[in-house]
Amino acid sequence: MDEARNLTELSTFLSTGRWDPAWICGQPLYALPASLTCALAGPTPLGLRLASVLCGLLTLPAVYLFARSIASRRTAWLAAWLVAVSHWHVIFSRIGFRAILTPLAIALCGWALARAWQRPTWTRWLSFGALCGVSWHAYFAFWLLPPLAFAALAVVALKRPPLRSRVAVSLTVFLILAGSWMLMVYARTGALLSSRVTETNVFQQTPSPVPIAMNAARALWMFTHRGDAQPRHNVPGRPAWPLLLLPFLIAGMGRAVARPTPARLGLLALWVATLLPTIFSDACPHHLRALGNVVPTAILTADGLVAGAALLARRSRRLAATLLFAFVIAGASGIGAYTYFVAYARQPALRFAFQAKECELARFIHDRLPSDRPVVVLNMVYGRESVGALVRARSDVTFVAWPLGAPVPPQVRSAGRETVWAIPQPDLVRLNALLGAPSLLAYFGPADGAPDWHLVEYPRPH
Repeated sequence: MDEARNLTELSTFLSTGRWDPAWICGQPLYALPASLTCALAGPTPLGLRLASVLCGLLTLPAVYLFARSIASRRTAWLAAWLVAVSHWHVIFSRIGFRAILTPLAIALCGWALARAWQRPTWTRWLSFGALCGVSWHAYFAFWLLPPLAFAALAVVALKRPPLRSRVAVSLTVFLILAGSWMLMVYARTGALLSSRVTETNVFQQTPSPVPIAMNAARALWMFTHRGDAQPRHNVPGRPAWPLLLLPFLIAGMGRAVARPTPARLGLLALWVATLLPTIFSDACPHHLRALGNVVPTAILTADGLVAGAALLARRSRRLAATLLFAFVIAGASGIGAYTYFVAYARQPALRFAFQAKECELARFIHDRLPSDRPVVVLNMVYGRESVGALVRARSDVTFVAWPLGAPVPPQVRSAGRETVWAIPQPDLVRLNALLGAPSLLAYFGPADGAPDWHLVEYPRPH
């Protein structure tokens, strides 16, 4: 549904030149590469996914630059390689969704901050603020990072007066670039935040700190025990990072604590901060919302591996260090290739995860339901746009949405003679059951104004 929605909006932009600030959930940065690839390859799933491939490829030199600015050349090359062969990163670089921009944005902003810290010129601090401001419009999982970074910089600047003016100007540039577009979105939609942020955070369910603690544990377990269960994001349950690399990740973290430097402590803080979007969400572990974590994870792992190889070289022959590098690089590459090309591709649920059934459902609605204003009810905030995209926004179809978890509105429940059958938040198994039946239930009503509900019931799936 996300890909269908993105394609519909990009197709409109390419054909008419009109852009709505609320498109792409009000986060338009992904539209830049996607417009280019869709213009070259056509507004097709392939054209859209090529944008993610492009972003994924650009992430590799960005990771190298970031790692090289805070560590050795060997660590930088190794970190870029680990990202390149990570199934976590590869999977999302093949999906037409804006989250793939998060690792790229983090790597570029981290590189800019490291350069500004090492040589605090006005140009470098302005560049850092500008990159943060532009990256704000990539994906909402990035939104926590600039406030945390500027808060930490403000504390440091209190003890370093020459840094105060530069940090202040950098912050101003960030606020201008981030806030100007958000004000345009607010003028268009009346909301400064993406509906997905308010809809998917853990505080929607309960204000208790218990879910946060449980999610924090799950976020750690996704590296060792059980990863994301969604078949679109992962081979269900597979750890996000190969277990072969886990000892070196722990070693890299240990070096950051045992031999602290501003760069190492900052990298460790970044590792924690990039897990917060999944810890604070209603779905944890969630590889997509934690995708930015692949950058600090790769650099910390590379640092631990380089340190381990150096220790071997000092205590034994250099051959042992070379063999360690060869074994880990070959092993990580083989694991990544097998996970993506074999295990991920063979999943029976993968076809459903990429909306084949939703497309069939949209075609079913389009072809079989009467044409006098059918209404499909979904209990998700963005359902109107997503399903509207799948049925090509027919003018005679009205989509009604209400917040996640809310009961069916009373006017819908009492609309007709029979019990209402609503389509819930996308549930692929249930959608499959719906499509296996002769027909489904629809509502009829006006597109705007007060609902005028009329119930039409078709045979229910059994």
